Amino acid sequence: MSVTRRPRPRASLTALALCTAVTMAGLAAPVQASASAFAAAPAATRQLRDASGVTPIADQAELDAALAANPRVVVMFHATWCGACKQIAPKYAQFAAAYGTIKFLSVDVDDAEDVALKYDISSMPTFVTIRDGKQMDRFSGANPDRLEEKLKALA
Repeated sequence: MSVTRRPRPRASLTALALCTAVTMAGLAAPVQASASAFAAAPAATRQLRDASGVTPIADQAELDAALAANPRVVVMFHATWCGACKQIAPKYAQFAAAYGTIKFLSVDVDDAEDVALKYDISSMPTFVTIRDGKQMDRFSGANPDRLEEKLKALA
């Protein structure tokens, strides 16, 4: 199954990130959008997601740093427009809370194309397990049972 990447305007992505950050923080009040609020949104979203146990990766340098700091890592490659990715994301966050010895990362293939190309991602979601910097396993599809099986093998 091949994946078609759709170009998206960056302003709408930033607005989405801001709305996501506000919603995740439990602040459902209307937000007055400003240029400074849009600029701060990605960092705020990253902090909130990291607090939930899943760390978003923006580029290869961030991934390299995460791999160097953590011996056991699972990476979920996803896209904001991917329905199956949205379906498994809550379960992925639950696994992040349950498996404390494993670092959970997420890579948006549209935002971090360099990472997606390095790992030859052609369908989403794709999960890659890494131990001591070496890829152990990978699979595609929103299958929580299979993901848990791979996590148990990695732990």
